[in-house]
Amino acid sequence: MGPTPRRTGYFLLAFGSGFAVLAIEIAGARLIAPVFGLSVVPWTAVIGVILAALAVGSHLGGRMADAGRVPLSRILIAAGLSGVLPVLGADFPWVARSIFGFIPGAVVSALVLFAPPVLCLGAVVPYLIRADTESLGSVGRRAGDLSAAATAGSILGSFTTGFVLLPLMPLGVLLGVTAAALLLMAVAAGRLVDAAGPD
Repeated sequence: MGPTPRRTGYFLLAFGSGFAVLAIEIAGARLIAPVFGLSVVPWTAVIGVILAALAVGSHLGGRMADAGRVPLSRILIAAGLSGVLPVLGADFPWVARSIFGFIPGAVVSALVLFAPPVLCLGAVVPYLIRADTESLGSVGRRAGDLSAAATAGSILGSFTTGFVLLPLMPLGVLLGVTAAALLLMAVAAGRLVDAAGPD
């Protein structure tokens, strides 16, 4: 028997969250490139901050999902709203470099502009695992499936962003579209996850 429509929705949300993380990461490196170049320093800053934000988001997301006080839709709304920070703060890397210097400035730029939406996205999979779990006997499989869907989204997001989206549209438009997509995901999460428990 195939997955139910609700489970398919969970997989799509996980996939979309992974796609968005890599879109933000790759676009973020391009955003700060005029200030810090495309050397190993800005890439290290962006990748390190993205991974740290994912780890913290996953840690907090698991506890928030168990507590049940903050619905996933609100987290995705926060991701979408904070996703416009790179657009609104496109000049911030210049300020960060002038205040903190080259390497610290790159890290601070990534923290301020890219960590907030990615931290929110790190919470998505823990929420989905809880919503998708019917019993302890299936939790490992459900967690593996949803994590795989998120990773698949990241893989496609890396290739699509780098090879298709960035050449196709201005950087600000790409980041704005990503933020809008996260708000649409919030609507879907409200119907799939917030309004109903596991199947």
